[in-house]
Amino acid sequence: MARPEDFTHREVLTPRGRMHFVEAGKGKPLLLLHGGHGGWVHWIDNIHALAGARRVIAPDLPGFGLSDPPVAAPEFSCQAEDTSIDAFDDAGFRVWR
Repeated sequence: MARPEDFTHREVLTPRGRMHFVEAGKGKPLLLLHGGHGGWVHWIDNIHALAGARRVIAPDLPGFGLSDPPVAAPEFSCQAEDTSIDAFDDAGFRVWR
């Protein structure tokens, strides 16, 4: 069974604050986004399984896990999350959508 310390923990600065994420593996990036309540840990076993073939990136979206809470009332929409994901592109991760 995978454990949190098995993965590399990093941060990226987004327009909505600091976003924590984990990554594992090498190859073409695969971005795993959690839904509703939760965080990257919901993907822990999937990350472990997929990291043999892909570079897996799993963030804690703003307001979840170790990411900064939103400064204003949280906006949960595709457009708001897209802004957060843009930060990965800006950091050189070349995330595909």
